[in-house]
Amino acid sequence: MKNDRAPREDTPNEQRIFAYLNRIAGERDIDRLLLLLADFGRDLIDADRCTVWLLDGKNGTLWSKAAHGVDRITIRRAPASPAGLPLMANRS
Repeated sequence: MKNDRAPREDTPNEQRIFAYLNRIAGERDIDRLLLLLADFGRDLIDADRCTVWLLDGKNGTLWSKAAHGVDRITIRRAPASPAGLPLMANRS
């Protein structure tokens, strides 16, 4: 059976994904990995910056672990409110 399709070229996003895959797979330092993931997310959607947030499930504190252009941000658990219920219930 003959395949008459022209060879498919990668889209710009596919090229970005493949460019990051080896770097992500090879990174063993968690801090550098998180920054690399932030870079990947930012570049994938052509954003100006990206932040990777970590959640301390024990006390409900969120903090920015890897961020572009900002200092560390910490958000402490607020009293229960309808807006915070999904986070407190580990749902989104």
